[in-house]
Amino acid sequence: MIREYTVCYLEINDLNDVTINPSIPDNIQFRRLTEPSPLVNQSFYLKIGGDWDWVDRKLWTTGQWQHYAEQAELETWVVHYDGSPAGYFELLHEPKQTVQIAYLGLLPEYTGKGIGSYMTGYAIRQAFTSGAKRVWLSTCSLDHPAALKTYLKCGFKIVREEIVRKDFSDE
Repeated sequence: MIREYTVCYLEINDLNDVTINPSIPDNIQFRRLTEPSPLVNQSFYLKIGGDWDWVDRKLWTTGQWQHYAEQAELETWVVHYDGSPAGYFELLHEPKQTVQIAYLGLLPEYTGKGIGSYMTGYAIRQAFTSGAKRVWLSTCSLDHPAALKTYLKCGFKIVREEIVRKDFSDE
């Protein structure tokens, strides 16, 4: 089945442009994985992305997940809500002081609780704290309906959009 969707590329170039309150409620905590854990990345990716057509890593082998998670340039963070893992984000450090928020999402049972804005703001701040001068991400019209709105609310600006046609028959 061929589907058409819009991909939006967003960026933020200054920590002062972050528009979400940095004061995070006590019941939301963020923990960076100190050791690579391919199963954590894979589990969150599949559980979160299953409802939103995240397919680019869906068929990865265990070895591919391991290679990805063990990159020195990758940081994986887990967000906890009331003590339970609720979602994650990945920061991928690129050349020229650029950080991509490669993936960011919440498990289905934690959406709609206001966590996404705090998580996005926290991810941006972590990227700038690590020395980034540019933080970017992409989202598409197949993603959670609140994703783009949340990114814009946090201070991201759309820098490019494109229409993509993809065959999802094998996914």
